[in-house]
Amino acid sequence: METMDDALDTLSTARRLEQEYGMDARAAEGVAVAIHEHVTENLATKQDLHLLGSQLRGEMQSLRGDMEGLRADVATEFKTLYRHLWVMQVGFAALIVTLMKLLP
Repeated sequence: METMDDALDTLSTARRLEQEYGMDARAAEGVAVAIHEHVTENLATKQDLHLLGSQLRGEMQSLRGDMEGLRADVATEFKTLYRHLWVMQVGFAALIVTLMKLLP
């Protein structure tokens, strides 16, 4: 969808090619249209950028939720590991006491 600004820009480019570079009107118009199409073919519109921003915000929110879940998982695993370490320490202490009683 070509806007009025795009049409005016193309027209002004064509006129400039005619006046400053001596091109005939038809060639100047063709070159101006080709340049305009090439330049604007892959440009993002404001709507594209807003949509992309919304998508990125959604992805970031999803990642934050995932991170919170991972934090909870890590905290649970840490508690389990900590509990196991205490059980091991008690076991080692019992082993040491037993060995001290058995060995003179």
